[in-house]
Parts: sequence; C-alpha cells; structure tokens
Amino acid sequence: MIFVSVGTNSEKPFSRLIKKMDEIAGKIDEKVIMQIAESEYIPVNSEYYRYLPFDRVIKYLKAARVYVCHAGTGSIIVGLSNGVPTIVVPRDKKFNELPDDHQQKTALAFGKEDLVWIAYTLDDLESLVLDRNLNVKKVKIQKTLLINRLKNYLKSIK
Repeated sequence: MIFVSVGTNSEKPFSRLIKKMDEIAGKIDEKVIMQIAESEYIPVNSEYYRYLPFDRVIKYLKAARVYVCHAGTGSIIVGLSNGVPTIVVPRDKKFNELPDDHQQKTALAFGKEDLVWIAYTLDDLESLVLDRNLNVKKVKIQKTLLINRLKNYLKSIK
C-alpha cells in the first residue's frame, strides 16, 4: 500500500501532487490511500480523506510499503520515525503552493542526510513510487538519531 499525505495547510492546496498520485494509482495494482486536505482535485483511483486523526495516519504508515508526503517537517518525521521509506515532494512557489520555497530547503536537508528520497518533479515521483527496491533500501532510523540530527540542523540555521 502507498500512503500519501499533504499535511494540513488549508490555504494552499497541493492538488498537483494529489492528481499525479491518483494518475499513478490508476496504472498500478497497489492500493493508494491519500490525505488530501483542501485539494481541488478529487481522486478517482484512490481511497482518500481530506483530514485524518493522527492515530489513523500511524495505522496507514505502519501498513505502507512507501510514504509520499510534502516536505513539511512534521510529515517527514512521522514517516521516518515509523520506519517507512519516505518520498518527499516539496511544494513549489512557482505553482502557488506556498509563498516561498522553504520546503525545497527542508527536503534538501533531509536528503543530504540520506533519510528520504526527493521527487523534485512529478516524473521523478512516478519512477520512485514504482521502484520496488525502496523496500531493500528501507530507512531504519532510531528516534534519538533523528532527533539529534534535527537539533543539529536547527542550530545550523539560527
């Protein structure tokens, strides 16, 4: 199963990601469950919810082969702390998905530590989602290691 989350930003929908993942879901024989927030695009090939309680997010993560999320720090951490291979798709200012490109920097920071796979384009996303070897390269990270890396990163940007 593939679990997708765009976080809870209701002011700036991430319809581009939801539409692409729904397109991919129509091509594969694997269940896709999405948390879509205020996406203007409504999936037709995927099970979806606008918002989910945190316990359901964890339930879906534990069952997922791969997790696709926006580059929100909380979304990334929840995937990593549950040991799920995490593909990060940063929201992009040029598509009016955020007022700036801070998610590009967040994705890069986690990517430099080799903690996530980054899909800078939707073509990248499709090839990563279809890569069944993400299980082999599955990220197994201890919560304390993740916390220490985050603390160091936060100190570096002050």
